[in-house]
Amino acid sequence: MIVGIIFVYKRGKELDKDPEFLERMKDPAFAKNLDSETQGTISIKPGAVKSLIIFGIAVLSIVLLGAFPGLLPNFSGAEGFKPNFAVNDSGQVQMPAMIMMVMLAATGLIILFANTTAAQVTKASLFASAASATIAVFGVVWMSSSFMDHNFVVIKDTLGELVNKFPWLFALALFVLSILLFSQAATTKALMPLGLTLGLSPAFLLGIFPAVNGHFFIPGYPTLLAAIQFDRTGTTRIGKYVLNHSFMLPGIVTTVASVVAGLLLQLVLI
Repeated sequence: MIVGIIFVYKRGKELDKDPEFLERMKDPAFAKNLDSETQGTISIKPGAVKSLIIFGIAVLSIVLLGAFPGLLPNFSGAEGFKPNFAVNDSGQVQMPAMIMMVMLAATGLIILFANTTAAQVTKASLFASAASATIAVFGVVWMSSSFMDHNFVVIKDTLGELVNKFPWLFALALFVLSILLFSQAATTKALMPLGLTLGLSPAFLLGIFPAVNGHFFIPGYPTLLAAIQFDRTGTTRIGKYVLNHSFMLPGIVTTVASVVAGLLLQLVLI
């Protein structure tokens, strides 16, 4: 993180010297949106405290369920039980499904008890950013998942031959796969067991673990798109050629620095 901060500390022009930003400021509506004096005094709406408490309880519940999996509901003893996308073979509700259920329940409780409506929620700027990010990421994730499912054997065999000769290439494989899967967890689940099978040491795999953070490479990850939406100055953006976006170089620098640091630590400590 320190390396990434140092890299971006003096990167780019200050707003008062940025020609693109100065050109946008000629638009009265754009300038007015950035004028803090026109934003007015922010007043807390009725029910805001209740909604915060409900949201906080929901987040805490998810953390506890993730930390103590034994708390997750189990339906293995239910008559006619069959595993599905939400419940695994042992009958336990899977964590991703549990997160969705808890957050949807929290949403319903906020609407019921925090003096808001579904219509008001859809008009919020945060909802618009999150919705556009969700729609954008679905297509890429489905495409990547389909590609991996149909080519896993070929990828495994090819990667095995390369890793036997050049172990460091496994870090590159983690990075590339995370670009396709848009998920650190899915990348870890798909490739880390393969790394052990190929004879790579657990310490080495732990050292290169930060390489699973390649989801920033293609600008479709929800948090990345939301960050672009939140920047009212318009200086955080996706470039003309898609891959030349604001997160590319900082992401690569930070990932490489993390992998190098991890490899150095495993050499020193193991």
